[in-house]
Amino acid sequence: MLDGLRLLDLGWVSAVRSQTVWHAIAERMRPSDRPVLCLCSPTDPYVSIGYHRRLDEIDLDACERRGLPVFRRRVGGGPVYCDPSQLFFQLIVPARGWPAVMDRAWERAMGPAVDAFRALGVKAELVEGNDLVAEGRKISGTGAARIGDALVFVGNVIFEFDHAAMADVLRVPAGAKREVERLMRRYLAPVREAAGREIDRVEAIGEIVDAYAAAFGGARRSTLADEETASARVLDALFSSRDWVGSDRPPVPPRVKIRAGVTVLLLGSSWVSVTDGVVDRVALLNGWVPAPGLRGKLQRALSGRPVEPKALARAVRDACGTWDRSEELVNAIVAGYRGGA
Repeated sequence: MLDGLRLLDLGWVSAVRSQTVWHAIAERMRPSDRPVLCLCSPTDPYVSIGYHRRLDEIDLDACERRGLPVFRRRVGGGPVYCDPSQLFFQLIVPARGWPAVMDRAWERAMGPAVDAFRALGVKAELVEGNDLVAEGRKISGTGAARIGDALVFVGNVIFEFDHAAMADVLRVPAGAKREVERLMRRYLAPVREAAGREIDRVEAIGEIVDAYAAAFGGARRSTLADEETASARVLDALFSSRDWVGSDRPPVPPRVKIRAGVTVLLLGSSWVSVTDGVVDRVALLNGWVPAPGLRGKLQRALSGRPVEPKALARAVRDACGTWDRSEELVNAIVAGYRGGA
């Protein structure tokens, strides 16, 4: 095994290439290759959806109105809004020799990212295995996948973020969009907010490269190999194709995760937001309204309660007395949160 990282600072690339280039590197990686640190930013905004997720999670009308293409990546996770105000970094490593336990692999792969953010003045920490947070706010979108003989770990540095665009492209009820946007503004922090000062692209790249070089025994600048570029061109077409982007997937639990512990649960046209195990806000509509005049009382009773069956059941009982959907509502909230926390 060669020592040190192969460093690819690709600068600005097309929207689709900002996704396909690191897939191509992973596809071509051999067990004896050096790990690769890849850095790039897209020239234009777009929406990316995870490999296992359904296209109907995205509001395609909103994407069309905003002129946003949609690409499907091979890394998991829900829909994300990407634009030129984000710096993407990917660590691509031969899978052989890496910890089989994902938590340990995440710590090894993202530990240098934590160091880089701290060097920028951000109080970063890795929580729940793969969330990078600072003082309770998410500071980087992360993911991982195995592609061929390689493991890929991805993250980003967010210089600015269009919260309204991210909420708009999600196919959720209008009220839930507003709640998602509110929670993102509260719990997703651009790097300048987390650091309390302006940070430019050059400084961020410098700290990321230094941190990963220190962890991997150095870094040597490189360029894409011809075969990697050829693979990226093939993937450009695949990731943009209707068959690939729209390919069917099994249903997923109806929720939007903001960060670990902060989730908006979707109950048809109704929704419940949960923050760190406590019900935050509630909007119960249509079939979830127990009786005329009781909706507001029930919503207030649920707010502030821990997401725990007995506590929620007590809140429903205090607000509505006997209601034949009480248990169904409590189970929906508990199951939705535990599945997405």
